[in-house]
Amino acid sequence: MLLLRLWNYFRGYVIINVNGLFIEKFINLCANKSIYLWDIKRDKRNNMILKVSIKGFFVMHGIAKKTRCSVTIVRKVGIPFILHRYRKRKTFVIGFVCFIAIIYFLSSFIWVIEINGIKNVSSQQIIDFLAENGIKPGIIKYRFDKDTIIPNMLIKIDGISWVDISQIGTKVIVDVVERVPKPEIIDKSIPCNIYSNSDGVIKQMIARNGNALVREGDVVRKWQMLVSGIIENKFNPTEIRYVHADGEVLATTWHQDSTDVNLTQTKRERTNEYSLGYCLNIFSNYYNILKGKSTYNDFDLEEKKIRLSLWKNYELPIELIINKYYKIVYNEYNVTEEQAKEMAKSSALEKVNKLLPEGTQVANTNIEYELINENKTVRATAILECIENIGYKDKIAKD
Repeated sequence: MLLLRLWNYFRGYVIINVNGLFIEKFINLCANKSIYLWDIKRDKRNNMILKVSIKGFFVMHGIAKKTRCSVTIVRKVGIPFILHRYRKRKTFVIGFVCFIAIIYFLSSFIWVIEINGIKNVSSQQIIDFLAENGIKPGIIKYRFDKDTIIPNMLIKIDGISWVDISQIGTKVIVDVVERVPKPEIIDKSIPCNIYSNSDGVIKQMIARNGNALVREGDVVRKWQMLVSGIIENKFNPTEIRYVHADGEVLATTWHQDSTDVNLTQTKRERTNEYSLGYCLNIFSNYYNILKGKSTYNDFDLEEKKIRLSLWKNYELPIELIINKYYKIVYNEYNVTEEQAKEMAKSSALEKVNKLLPEGTQVANTNIEYELINENKTVRATAILECIENIGYKDKIAKD
């Protein structure tokens, strides 16, 4: 349907008004003459509006006389009428032709490189690699061999397990799947000891290999040896055997952190007042058209990028950047002691939870409050009683 409309627009057509007593006969005779009519709308009993090609319009004059119908042109549509209108304005026509030629020329190049699917791998690393292999803004379409580039990328860029490169319009799209990190492999042939990485009270001691130095209920300090990889022969003390200590040491530990909240708070608020700044990005060169924010001490920036494109996926290397700078003001307000306690508690818990090692179980939570700074500040201290594996391995340095 869209192609048909474009074809009719390039060919040119007219919207006409047909009035008469024998409209049905008029349409039938047009059909017999193979005159294509479309978008027929009958607004009155003896009147209708329809569209017809330029060639069909001239053929239907005889039919109009035969059926005693009057035909008037409502509007002329299409390229032929535009060219006829500006036939004497040669400069305009030449400029229009040059414009079309420039647009066609620009659409023959790659201007945008889009990378999808990366989180840990550096996008700049991928862009630099593509540039070294001939894929960069400004190259002619199809002038790269992706079948060669993809294997090299998988070899030279760590962290990528799969990649695909496709070209749509003036854009190169690089889809990446990152490699899943390999699990840490512990070489059990290397002798080691197990030490404590935290103060605590031993809750469960499982020594699969090595000599356990502590028992359940013992208080241990950070860096203390828990399981030794050095085993002596009871019958011959000079005979020593080195093993890879292995086991699980669960202990009760305590983690804490605190937060201070003033009873007088300052709130940062964005106002509706803003200034605009405009910048042009042309071939990665930035040109400031208008600067904003000059009178604001503090502001929030909202950036909007508008890339010039011919149509979808046919983007050009010209980008308008609109910067909207919102003015920020600071307003003071008071909170009650209970409100301050709640705010301090939430913040302290959030901070202390970030300190917990992975896999730690929280057994008990205790919050302590105190007023400081002449009773103008509430301090909340969050103390978490936890169950965690405190053992870590370290190689045995043999003398």
